[in-house]
Amino acid sequence: MPDYPPPDVKPKILLVINGKRKSGKDFVTDQLLQRLEKEKVAVFRIAVPIKHYWAVKNNLDFERLLDTSAYKEQHRFEMVKWSMEVRAENYGYFPVEAIKMANAYDKPIWICTDCRHSRDYEWFQEFYPDCLKRIKIRADESVRSSRGFKFTTGVDDGPSECDLDHVTNWDLVVSNNGSEGDNVEESLNVITNWIEDALKAP
Repeated sequence: MPDYPPPDVKPKILLVINGKRKSGKDFVTDQLLQRLEKEKVAVFRIAVPIKHYWAVKNNLDFERLLDTSAYKEQHRFEMVKWSMEVRAENYGYFPVEAIKMANAYDKPIWICTDCRHSRDYEWFQEFYPDCLKRIKIRADESVRSSRGFKFTTGVDDGPSECDLDHVTNWDLVVSNNGSEGDNVEESLNVITNWIEDALKAP
């Protein structure tokens, strides 16, 4: 399988979202979607093809791997390890599969809600540099803990959570602690303006 989608396939804008577990990536995405025309948007998660192929490979329940249950946590470590092995052989495999599974090719707005690995991040930067916007969601660990986060050795100190800690060139950093110091609303306005400008471009 190639590392890239068909060469003529390109969105008007691609939002790539990163953040630690329970930082609020899905919350911010949901808030953004309320402002957009749904028929123009393709939302995809790189975790979906990972979980799908891991479920097939090991005869597991795909739907249960998608939720936040203990079932997913039971398989997380080995699943992450396997996904890194796949990336080492084909660094675009999971982004391409995620885009395909989301039927994104005919949509002008693409949103990847869970870019966690440097290989995925590099792939997006290589193939979509002209339409890419990189967004970091941040929340204090105490806040994440109140949302159900529990540190797991091998996961929260591993590549699926730490691989992009060195990145500093985010186009936007969103503070999502659920407090007055947050900039969620302001950030949503910035992102909406990006999208409007991108849709107007030839």
